[in-house]
Amino acid sequence: MTATHVDSGSCRSGTAKIQFQLLDQTTGAVVGSFDWKDLSNQTISGTKWTGSVVGLPVGGEYKARYRALNSANAATDSTTSIERLLVGDVWLCAGQSNMQQDGGTKLDTAGVHTRIIWNSDPGKTEAAPWGTSLTKGPTASFANRLRSLTGIPVGIVYAAKGGTSITDWFFSRDSTGNNLFTRMSGFLDKGVGGWKIGGFFWYQGENEDQQDTWASRYFAKFSRLRDTVRLLSGNQKLSVIAVQLESWDGTSLFPLNPYSRWVRWPIIRDQQEQIGRADPWSAAAPIWPAAGLHINGTNQAALGTYAAAIATRKFHKGRIADPGAGPVFKAAWFQDSSRKSVVVQFEGVKGRLVNPADTKHLGFYVMKPSVFDINDSTIFDYIVDSYGNAAKMLKEISSTETLDTDKVVIHLAAAATDSVTVGYGRHINLVSLAPLTDGSNIPVLAFFNRPIASKQPTSSVHRTGTNARDRLLSLVGSILFVNASRGAKPIVVDIHDLGGKLLMRRKLSESSMDIGTLRRNGVLLITCKVGDRKESIRTSPR
Repeated sequence: MTATHVDSGSCRSGTAKIQFQLLDQTTGAVVGSFDWKDLSNQTISGTKWTGSVVGLPVGGEYKARYRALNSANAATDSTTSIERLLVGDVWLCAGQSNMQQDGGTKLDTAGVHTRIIWNSDPGKTEAAPWGTSLTKGPTASFANRLRSLTGIPVGIVYAAKGGTSITDWFFSRDSTGNNLFTRMSGFLDKGVGGWKIGGFFWYQGENEDQQDTWASRYFAKFSRLRDTVRLLSGNQKLSVIAVQLESWDGTSLFPLNPYSRWVRWPIIRDQQEQIGRADPWSAAAPIWPAAGLHINGTNQAALGTYAAAIATRKFHKGRIADPGAGPVFKAAWFQDSSRKSVVVQFEGVKGRLVNPADTKHLGFYVMKPSVFDINDSTIFDYIVDSYGNAAKMLKEISSTETLDTDKVVIHLAAAATDSVTVGYGRHINLVSLAPLTDGSNIPVLAFFNRPIASKQPTSSVHRTGTNARDRLLSLVGSILFVNASRGAKPIVVDIHDLGGKLLMRRKLSESSMDIGTLRRNGVLLITCKVGDRKESIRTSPR
């Protein structure tokens, strides 16, 4: 793997060309063919020059040296040196307080460098140089582990501010320049010494519980942020990781009834899980800390290793063996016609599933979605709510067991005679839950309201097309995603029933739409056209 570095600088009048030399930082040996090699695409105008170094080998630390020569090939300027150079991926790490906290992990400084754009107070530290001592949030652990798994050096750049909503980060270049994304995008526009951002690591969401629409629209709002970061980075396939909300005893700070903020956390977690399904270049990472709204250094370190394994699995597939990155929900169905047992299947399982005892039923739950109310503080109560009344939404579970290597069977106390769905992680406070995991020891991503088929599906979605990374359409639960390049117009979606009746035609302004209300029509044939490209999928029966 190689990279291209674009650079510029000053030189004496009469300079004919600029040359570049690359040395091993430790031994001083010349690296490859980079022994005073002419810059590519170089231009010299008076005392200014620009050019690029093509084919830099990924790795480091290196020592880079420049020199200017006149038309007689004599050096005209003193050699300029750059010490401790790494060639690898730069990750922009942003969010609110948990990305801002001290991570407590020591950097592997031979392969990881860090830089802070700003932390807490935008505008005051944009000029901070690259270094090796900044360890905010989970990023030091993430970078160390990612470099270990992939062999690619990592640069970490921070931009975090506690107590922020995702709306605070929206792209908006106002006249004052005080918008958070404006501060961050100024960095994206310029790059780092000629380098482009290679990934975006996002940890935020606690503030989205203040309104029901904030929680239920988290995916849509993050998609806007993600797409804008990709646009400014110049890479529509930029790798993106979003972290799920941690566990928090929110009821100790706010009255339980009728306060409903904490009810929204399972919804936000589910929206974050779906970010990882949006396209082949997005992923979601779980965190199940011991306690607290602000996770401690131990749990920041754990989260960083989780995210690195997930990034390796998804973004380096085919180049590096899957290290194991935790189970991910795949499908659910009734085990037989009695409708008393639900089989939940997971993908990405390393070895086999490990499903610890869950006496409080904080993990798996089976729910009646027709009665769900995001503003009802008792809606996730199990058996009996906090008022002593029968719980409205959740079905009683008698036991669970693992099946094969990748499935869990949920046995209900009574047959589900009405329409039900399945979820995992039913409460804001999951401190006492030992989560479902596998041989990787990485927890499952929480999820909410996923459909349960009447029987095991042969395929949850039938697609035309070939490579999954090239598919135009994907369906996650009731959300249809269109994997079109930014700015592709128009995006037209037609939805027919199996009889050929047109149920809906819509021009999309965003990359997704909810087709939940149409699923009552049975199997749907969905066709999408973007420019000259057209693709169809067929949903399975509910």
